[in-house]
Amino acid sequence: MKATLVNGVLLAGLSLLVTPACAVHHPGAYHHRGAYADSARGQQRAYDRGYHHGVQAGTRDWERHWRFDPWRHSRYRNADSGYRSRYGPRQYYSRAYRAGFRAGYERAYGPRGGRRTRHW
Repeated sequence: MKATLVNGVLLAGLSLLVTPACAVHHPGAYHHRGAYADSARGQQRAYDRGYHHGVQAGTRDWERHWRFDPWRHSRYRNADSGYRSRYGPRQYYSRAYRAGFRAGYERAYGPRGGRRTRHW
């Protein structure tokens, strides 16, 4: 009985030590305190900046009767406009920027190259 109680206490104590380490470390978790404290804010800025640029590009393409193609724009391909190293890895910034760009482009041009309404 005493050995079982000791083993149970040790197991519970060990799980308390292991669980926080596992919960904090997972791919893409750069928003915790440390080297990339501004990462979450940076990814939001990347998305917002990409969205703004996507709206501009989508509006321009739609008005010129060009086909639906966000890839044609160098800002979409480069996806690092406004990047700062404090935002974390560039690849995460770029991913958020492109997502914002596509959303803005589709909003301005129309989803999947469809028709856009003027009352937005």
